[in-house]
Amino acid sequence: MEKKILLSICIPTYNRAAVLKMLVDELLTIQSDEVEFVISDNHSADATEVLMRSINDERLHYYRNDANLGPENIRVLLKASKQSKFCLLIRDKDMIPNIDDWFQKVKPLLELAEDTSLFRGGLLSPRGNRLVVVPRYKRTKNTAQCFIDVMNVGTYMTSIIFPRKTLENVFELAKSSAPYMWSLYGFINLMIWCVKWGDYIPMPELIVHMRTTKVFSDSANWGGIGSQDVPYWVVESRNKQNLDMVRMFKGLDLPNEILIPVMCNALIRQSRWVVNAFKAIHSNAIKKMVDVVQRERNRSTTFWHSVFWSGYEAMLKEINSLYGLSPVTSEVFSATMNYYRQLCELTEAKELNAAKTAAAKKS
Repeated sequence: MEKKILLSICIPTYNRAAVLKMLVDELLTIQSDEVEFVISDNHSADATEVLMRSINDERLHYYRNDANLGPENIRVLLKASKQSKFCLLIRDKDMIPNIDDWFQKVKPLLELAEDTSLFRGGLLSPRGNRLVVVPRYKRTKNTAQCFIDVMNVGTYMTSIIFPRKTLENVFELAKSSAPYMWSLYGFINLMIWCVKWGDYIPMPELIVHMRTTKVFSDSANWGGIGSQDVPYWVVESRNKQNLDMVRMFKGLDLPNEILIPVMCNALIRQSRWVVNAFKAIHSNAIKKMVDVVQRERNRSTTFWHSVFWSGYEAMLKEINSLYGLSPVTSEVFSATMNYYRQLCELTEAKELNAAKTAAAKKS
């Protein structure tokens, strides 16, 4: 008979042997046999396998994939013990300070949790900035606000806790109903599907720290781009992601009163993202790493806005095509699109005026 496991801490990894070893050493300080650690290696070419196989702890389970599985490597969650009640997904480059204290604190919460399909903790950058801020209150499953909150906090693949039973149900259903589940950011899609099965509960007790940002440059090689042929932060890729999201939501079979606010929220949120992404590409936050970065830097803000605008038009057509929405519903989406266009035009006008002012000062 298999030993009961309360929590499986699951870590997909690729070519990050050094930071992974630090994380695993910290996790092993948990003083409990109700925890296990599951490492899924995307066929790393560095010392990952040697280091992991050198660790002598029966709670650690290391799996080496025959190839780089890309975003599908989050299926590491299903490699957890079948006796495990919950699975925590964490990135190899992160850390949980005072992990044993944290586990002892949340253990009774997990033991009593019922009708819950998702817990989400917060994430801090190496400088202590909050990158993921969880909502204050529990959200009821299968509601618009629940889906919106999940999408708003789903940016980073870390500090997410799933019940094992919910995962099995969703993965089974996704085989036929969600062909776009793994196109990109599969962990966000997985979270979205899970909250049809149970409530979403924020877990402020779980604060994960990003150990370093230096490993950003290998994110594409890790396989994070999925079905995209360009990095995830490029405009063409973002547009494809939006289309995949629309198709993925179709598999959820949501009523319009849930679908409309969720989709409109996604459109507005992405419209703000385009400005921030453009600024990030042109700042020191992203160094010269590959040719495609330089190409993005050579593009103007106006270009980015025009590409996004055409992408959202394609998204709106896809929504109407898949859902057969009524004229009233289409007007709601059109109003959202107009808001996005006005935001873009306002941003362009501000940047143009700023450029003129700067030029006038120089002259």
